[in-house]
Amino acid sequence: MKHVREYANHAEYLRHQCEKTTDPVVIERFIPKRASRIQSFSLRFEFLKEFCPPPAYVLCLGARYGEEVAGFRTLGYEAIGVDLVPYPDLVIEADFHALPFADGTVDLIYSNAVDHVFDMPAFAAEICRVLRPGGWVYVHLFFRDKDFGLYEVMRLADDAEFAASLPGFHVAKRVEANGQVWLLLHREEVLA
Repeated sequence: MKHVREYANHAEYLRHQCEKTTDPVVIERFIPKRASRIQSFSLRFEFLKEFCPPPAYVLCLGARYGEEVAGFRTLGYEAIGVDLVPYPDLVIEADFHALPFADGTVDLIYSNAVDHVFDMPAFAAEICRVLRPGGWVYVHLFFRDKDFGLYEVMRLADDAEFAASLPGFHVAKRVEANGQVWLLLHREEVLA
């Protein structure tokens, strides 16, 4: 893992990351496409019913405006998102490095914000803490050598590096296209 942006401390990271959701340029890019983004997420998530059927409880990390949450709900899942800036009825305010959920209460975790993680060990520990034994993690990973945006924080060498951050998980499905990887990981039923 390589950091592509450095912060003096966690507070500076939080301040900067909050800007991505409140930036008028970002809002202009995302909100008009909301309906098509929700539909796209629903289509991408459809296959998950085979592994973790609704009405499983889904937590979306770094959910911004909640399109992925709405996509899961369309499919019959109970879903909520977390981000540093809340979005009504879909996303609560929380830092994904310190989740406000009880241990073992989530069936499935989704994130397409791994490249925004400040502290990978803390992020992975929180996933492990809130996910139940036998639960699932579905991540959308980006691998770019350049052209990072204003808010990306780190870059993984490959998807195996992310999988290795979650002990007791195995890869159940992997899809790769255009320098992006979608990775579904399954947690062992019995934790050591």
